[in-house]
Amino acid sequence: MKSNAKNLQIIPGKPQVEILLLIASDLVSFGIAFGFVTFFRYLLFPDLKGAIFDPQVIRTIEYMIIFSFAMLASRGLYPGWGRSSVVELKQIVEAITLAYVLISVIIFVQGTLIDFSRSVFILSWFFIVLILPISRFLIRKLIALSPWWGEPVVIIGLENEILEVASRLTGCPRLGLRPVAGLAVNSIIQSVINRFSIFPWSLEAQKNIQNTGIQTNILAISTNELQRDYPLVFRHLELSFRKTVFILDKDIYSIMMAQPVDIAGQPAIISRQSLLDPTNRLVKQITELLLSIVIFIPILIIGGFIALLIKIDSPGPIFYTQERIGLNRKSFKLFKFRTMMVDADEKLIQLLNDPDTRQKWETHHKLSDDPRITRVGKWVRQFSLDELPQFINILHGEMSLIGPRPLVTAEIDDIGEAATTILQIHPGLTGWWQVMGRNNLSFEERTRLDLYYVLNWSLWLDLFIFIKTFWVVLFQ
Repeated sequence: MKSNAKNLQIIPGKPQVEILLLIASDLVSFGIAFGFVTFFRYLLFPDLKGAIFDPQVIRTIEYMIIFSFAMLASRGLYPGWGRSSVVELKQIVEAITLAYVLISVIIFVQGTLIDFSRSVFILSWFFIVLILPISRFLIRKLIALSPWWGEPVVIIGLENEILEVASRLTGCPRLGLRPVAGLAVNSIIQSVINRFSIFPWSLEAQKNIQNTGIQTNILAISTNELQRDYPLVFRHLELSFRKTVFILDKDIYSIMMAQPVDIAGQPAIISRQSLLDPTNRLVKQITELLLSIVIFIPILIIGGFIALLIKIDSPGPIFYTQERIGLNRKSFKLFKFRTMMVDADEKLIQLLNDPDTRQKWETHHKLSDDPRITRVGKWVRQFSLDELPQFINILHGEMSLIGPRPLVTAEIDDIGEAATTILQIHPGLTGWWQVMGRNNLSFEERTRLDLYYVLNWSLWLDLFIFIKTFWVVLFQ
């Protein structure tokens, strides 16, 4: 039965509400940041009294907030739909930094720099670029719980591709692209799958959907294929929607930070393999060194407490070592806190005699509710604290703070040609797959995410992983 989508009910988006929530969240972030600045300033300079409330300081703080909001708005971050968390982090840091540069120029031109605390200026930048992305992450989580989240979009293309794109968008609501319907160019009947309606494309169906207020479409078919096989659809899409999102072919190597370019009228994309650049590798090493310094003392304290609990809970060594494969296929001994009984390997052989258990092991390379895990081990694993001793491997130069997961020898053949790419960099204590799915992913999915990380590496991706790791450990 054909359908023209005339009776389609769509919950409209509420961009004004989202913008107000984001502005409120950003204001709270500035307040928290300046609170930290005040605290640390008095901690470092206890003899200073009242300087933070000096009119010149207050006026400059007002300039910071006004200029920062202006720069954030200029980057389209209100509401900031259609961009990944990593890209948003990059744009936030760039916007705040540019605002501070402009303010410093104004202060210098006015000649009033001596009346303003340089410590407040520098510390406030540091805390704002740290706190503001986190608060935005939380507020987007909150917004995504509402049925009106984001911008309603229609997906146009082949039916199976429409379903895949809709599933991905629904699973990543922070993008703000809410799929409400599909128009299939290769179907003649309406279908409803998981409450998502797909209508056969017709000009009437397209106009009925546009009449609901939808201004953005996602094209789940290549333009070449659309123009060749469905020329009527192609002609009626060219100037129909205010915004079009193109789904690119899956053979694109690196897309997260790719840039569009026009080659004499031919659209193209520049994709860079950043980790092949020696300068980028040096930047990664310096960044990880600074991040490691920040968390070294807390890890030392927490690690000492866990070591004591392991020693009290069960007989055996505190650490567990296992041979792993790292950079350029070099093997090394990976350190972890022991979370299993000392005869765990022998018990695994017995467990794998059960066909269902063997199937789970071959799919995930781990077992849920593993009976070999100790009492303390269950708690340590829940928060991924068994990974902390890998700081020893980082100090030895065998691992990085952030990178793909360290592979065991048996996994090299399982991941096939992907090993050649993944093993070009050091494995990491945390990484992309840990923050994107943690223990809920299959072995193939984890491999795909590791490959994605290597191909799409950027400083912003590492910073995002570092920040999100704490969220995942505490709340997932």
